[in-house]
Amino acid sequence: MASLRKCSSEMLDVARNGVGWIALWKVGRSWKASDFYPLPDVEAGILEISDLDVPELQEISAADPDAILVNSWYNNLGDTEAMTVESLADFLRWQYEECHPLLSEWELKIEED
Repeated sequence: MASLRKCSSEMLDVARNGVGWIALWKVGRSWKASDFYPLPDVEAGILEISDLDVPELQEISAADPDAILVNSWYNNLGDTEAMTVESLADFLRWQYEECHPLLSEWELKIEED
């Protein structure tokens, strides 16, 4: 069973650099995380993603309808310069449980590779 702390450890550099987006979801009691690098239009709610990422994002959404897709610049993941594994885990849990920026809320625009 993967812990949220382990997922946070794996995603710490992604959160600190602010460019990548973190997908976080649960399968049973296990947490899972993966990083993506779409081109966002946050105001329009559109993420332009690679067609190679579509299957994985669909699997994540099917596995957990409450999955989130967050970015440290667009979502509140805390101070990136002072960010630790523990603080990122706390912010990811807060986003997942309280804020619900669901993966399914984004309109995905597929970019052909």
